[in-house]
Amino acid sequence: MKKIKYEINAIIAILVYVICFWGITEASDLYSYTLMFEGKIDSRDIAFSYLSERFSSRGLEFMDLYRFHIVLIAVSTVLMIRRFGINTLFVTIMLIAANYVDMASQIRFFVALPTSILSMSMFLIDKKKQSAIILAIIALLFHKTVVILMGAFCVIYFLRKKKPRIMIFTGLFANLFLVIMYSIGFVSLDEQYNSYFEDGNITSFSGALYSLLPILITMGMMIYVHAKIIRLIPNIMNDKTYVFLYTMSITPLILLLPSFVMQTIIRRFMITLFPIWLTYYLYVIKTYESDCRRLKLKKYMAMTLTLRMIWVWIMPLTGIVSSRYYEKLYDILINYEL
Repeated sequence: MKKIKYEINAIIAILVYVICFWGITEASDLYSYTLMFEGKIDSRDIAFSYLSERFSSRGLEFMDLYRFHIVLIAVSTVLMIRRFGINTLFVTIMLIAANYVDMASQIRFFVALPTSILSMSMFLIDKKKQSAIILAIIALLFHKTVVILMGAFCVIYFLRKKKPRIMIFTGLFANLFLVIMYSIGFVSLDEQYNSYFEDGNITSFSGALYSLLPILITMGMMIYVHAKIIRLIPNIMNDKTYVFLYTMSITPLILLLPSFVMQTIIRRFMITLFPIWLTYYLYVIKTYESDCRRLKLKKYMAMTLTLRMIWVWIMPLTGIVSSRYYEKLYDILINYEL
């Protein structure tokens, strides 16, 4: 009965996601996607080019391909969340509320992201290496930049048992390496990065700090909670799922310096890990409820949720930052058609 409940929960989550995005006809990146679909500009992601040719040859339009991506995103995201045995519907709804505008437009990336995380979890937790490799290839075909997240994760995951100074040195080296790569030609991974430089969207220090503040607070809380959990449950590091979720949650630490160079790093490789942060708390609460009751993990999870919602929905209304989020949201909703 419990298994059936989880399956129904997952199916409803997929339907909710599809309904929220299915009727979108206007979003910030859709025009460039349409040009790629029509062959007027090139896409460096093989999957999108291949699917564009297949859809076009059958007389289908770009919006058909867009909706196909929406289904792929819904299924891959729900499968990623579901594999940890938590409330899939809750995390899906919170994810939509926290990142609706970007998810409406960055369709290639949001297919690749959950697929890459699913791949790494299958490789490290389930030891299903062949399936993991296939999923990793699929993720990279949809968006090559997920290799950044995968690489940053591996640095933390495989060095977690080393001495702190080795971790710090390696982390700094990885940060500096990514900064240099972004500065001298890393743009070749994605045609969109060229426009970020050309339009002067290199992040200012204050802008980066503003965007990073809730992320740093969130990761700070998780590191604090992790230290508390280790004291209460010393053998928890033998739990492969726990180690994976915690490591993935703090992976943005490897990307801090590059995020001061380009704001898209924050949007793509930090904010997008929001569902993983929720999943981490929900997994610990469910699996180690009796051991962690006094830690009040729900309070920390609520703070993570509140911080994100304040930055998305309230801060733009204060006038402190740009209200472009609401402008983009209005364009999406006013042009929504079922």
